[in-house]
Amino acid sequence: MGECLGKAKEVISLGTYDLWANFADAFLIANKNGKEAVFEMQALSGGFNEGSWMQGYMRPNFDRVNGVAGFGDDPATENLYKAYRADDKRRNVTLKLYSATSTPAAPASVLFPCYVYKYLDPTATGNNDGGNNFPSSAIRMCY
Repeated sequence: MGECLGKAKEVISLGTYDLWANFADAFLIANKNGKEAVFEMQALSGGFNEGSWMQGYMRPNFDRVNGVAGFGDDPATENLYKAYRADDKRRNVTLKLYSATSTPAAPASVLFPCYVYKYLDPTATGNNDGGNNFPSSAIRMCY
Protein backbone atom coordinates (compact mmCIF):
# COMPACT_ATOMS: atom_id res chain seq x y z
CA MET A 1 0.00 0.00 0.00
CA GLY A 2 2.86 2.38 0.77
CA GLU A 3 4.28 2.08 -2.73
CA CYS A 4 0.82 2.62 -4.24
CA LEU A 5 0.26 5.71 -2.13
CA GLY A 6 3.68 7.06 -3.09
CA LYS A 7 2.99 6.60 -6.80
CA ALA A 8 -0.46 8.19 -6.43
CA LYS A 9 1.10 11.25 -4.76
CA GLU A 10 3.69 11.37 -7.54
CA VAL A 11 0.96 11.48 -10.20
CA ILE A 12 -1.06 14.08 -8.28
CA SER A 13 2.03 16.28 -7.89
CA LEU A 14 2.24 16.55 -11.69
CA GLY A 15 -0.66 19.03 -11.46
CA THR A 16 -2.51 17.31 -14.32
CA TYR A 17 -4.92 15.30 -12.16
CA ASP A 18 -6.93 15.94 -9.05
CA LEU A 19 -9.65 14.21 -7.04
CA TRP A 20 -13.28 15.31 -7.07
CA ALA A 21 -14.34 16.62 -3.66
CA ASN A 22 -17.47 14.47 -3.92
CA PHE A 23 -16.87 10.77 -4.74
CA ALA A 24 -20.10 10.59 -6.78
CA ASP A 25 -18.87 13.30 -9.16
CA ALA A 26 -16.28 10.91 -10.59
CA PHE A 27 -19.11 8.87 -12.14
CA LEU A 28 -21.25 11.66 -13.61
CA ILE A 29 -21.49 11.56 -17.39
CA ALA A 30 -20.93 15.32 -17.41
CA ASN A 31 -17.49 14.67 -15.84
CA LYS A 32 -16.24 12.12 -18.36
CA ASN A 33 -12.49 12.44 -18.90
CA GLY A 34 -12.45 14.96 -16.06
CA LYS A 35 -9.74 16.02 -13.67
CA GLU A 36 -9.59 12.60 -12.01
CA ALA A 37 -9.40 10.59 -15.23
CA VAL A 38 -6.05 8.94 -15.80
CA PHE A 39 -7.53 6.36 -18.15
CA GLU A 40 -11.16 5.76 -19.10
CA MET A 41 -12.65 3.29 -21.54
CA GLN A 42 -14.66 5.58 -23.79
CA ALA A 43 -18.41 5.21 -24.38
CA LEU A 44 -20.67 6.99 -26.84
CA SER A 45 -24.43 6.91 -26.33
CA GLY A 46 -27.04 7.78 -28.91
CA GLY A 47 -27.66 4.53 -30.77
CA PHE A 48 -24.21 4.14 -32.32
CA ASN A 49 -23.63 0.73 -30.67
CA GLU A 50 -20.54 2.24 -29.03
CA GLY A 51 -22.04 2.87 -25.61
CA SER A 52 -21.12 1.40 -22.27
CA TRP A 53 -22.25 -2.14 -21.49
CA MET A 54 -21.57 -1.64 -17.78
CA GLN A 55 -25.17 -0.93 -16.89
CA GLY A 56 -26.17 -4.21 -18.50
CA TYR A 57 -23.55 -6.26 -16.72
CA MET A 58 -23.89 -4.58 -13.35
CA ARG A 59 -27.71 -4.53 -13.09
CA PRO A 60 -29.90 -7.54 -12.33
CA ASN A 61 -31.82 -9.08 -15.22
CA PHE A 62 -35.18 -8.09 -13.74
CA ASP A 63 -34.37 -4.40 -13.16
CA ARG A 64 -35.61 -2.21 -15.98
CA VAL A 65 -34.37 1.27 -16.83
CA ASN A 66 -36.17 2.85 -19.78
CA GLY A 67 -37.72 -0.56 -20.46
CA VAL A 68 -34.36 -2.33 -20.75
CA ALA A 69 -33.36 -5.05 -18.28
CA GLY A 70 -29.80 -5.70 -17.12
CA PHE A 71 -27.94 -8.97 -17.77
CA GLY A 72 -27.47 -9.90 -14.12
CA ASP A 73 -23.92 -11.16 -14.74
CA ASP A 74 -22.07 -9.35 -11.97
CA PRO A 75 -24.25 -9.05 -8.88
CA ALA A 76 -22.89 -7.30 -5.83
CA THR A 77 -22.51 -9.59 -2.85
CA GLU A 78 -23.59 -9.06 0.71
CA ASN A 79 -19.93 -9.24 1.73
CA LEU A 80 -19.09 -6.34 -0.58
CA TYR A 81 -21.99 -4.30 0.79
CA LYS A 82 -20.97 -5.00 4.38
CA ALA A 83 -17.33 -4.12 3.63
CA TYR A 84 -18.44 -0.47 3.64
CA ARG A 85 -19.12 1.16 6.99
CA ALA A 86 -22.70 2.38 7.35
CA ASP A 87 -21.50 6.01 7.36
CA ASP A 88 -19.28 5.59 4.26
CA LYS A 89 -20.88 7.85 1.62
CA ARG A 90 -19.22 5.83 -1.16
CA ARG A 91 -21.47 2.84 -0.42
CA ASN A 92 -24.69 4.45 -1.63
CA VAL A 93 -22.97 5.82 -4.72
CA THR A 94 -21.43 2.48 -5.62
CA LEU A 95 -24.17 0.05 -4.62
CA LYS A 96 -27.95 0.14 -4.67
CA LEU A 97 -30.32 -2.04 -2.68
CA TYR A 98 -33.67 -2.93 -4.15
CA SER A 99 -36.81 -4.35 -2.63
CA ALA A 100 -39.96 -6.15 -3.71
CA THR A 101 -41.67 -2.74 -3.61
CA SER A 102 -39.12 -0.86 -5.73
CA THR A 103 -38.39 -3.82 -8.01
CA PRO A 104 -41.50 -6.05 -8.03
CA ALA A 105 -40.07 -8.34 -10.74
CA ALA A 106 -37.26 -9.48 -8.42
CA PRO A 107 -37.48 -13.25 -7.95
CA ALA A 108 -37.52 -14.75 -4.46
CA SER A 109 -34.33 -16.67 -5.31
CA VAL A 110 -32.16 -13.52 -5.13
CA LEU A 111 -29.52 -14.10 -2.45
CA PHE A 112 -28.86 -10.44 -1.66
CA PRO A 113 -30.88 -7.56 -3.18
CA CYS A 114 -28.01 -5.34 -4.33
CA TYR A 115 -26.32 -4.25 -7.55
CA VAL A 116 -23.51 -1.94 -8.67
CA TYR A 117 -25.09 1.44 -9.36
CA LYS A 118 -22.30 3.92 -10.10
CA TYR A 119 -22.06 3.05 -13.82
CA LEU A 120 -25.80 3.38 -14.53
CA ASP A 121 -26.82 5.84 -17.24
CA PRO A 122 -30.51 6.56 -16.59
CA THR A 123 -30.93 8.04 -20.08
CA ALA A 124 -29.68 4.97 -21.98
CA THR A 125 -32.17 3.24 -24.25
CA GLY A 126 -30.28 -0.05 -24.37
CA ASN A 127 -27.63 -1.98 -22.48
CA ASN A 128 -24.99 -0.98 -25.02
CA ASP A 129 -26.05 2.66 -25.11
CA GLY A 130 -24.72 4.00 -21.80
CA GLY A 131 -22.89 7.28 -22.12
CA ASN A 132 -20.82 6.71 -19.01
CA ASN A 133 -17.14 5.93 -19.45
CA PHE A 134 -15.59 3.20 -17.35
CA PRO A 135 -12.88 4.95 -15.31
CA SER A 136 -9.76 3.23 -14.16
CA SER A 137 -8.31 5.32 -11.39
CA ALA A 138 -5.50 3.76 -9.39
CA ILE A 139 -5.14 7.09 -7.61
CA ARG A 140 -8.63 6.93 -6.13
CA MET A 141 -8.09 3.31 -5.08
CA CYS A 142 -5.01 4.27 -3.09
CA TYR A 143 -6.75 7.07 -1.19
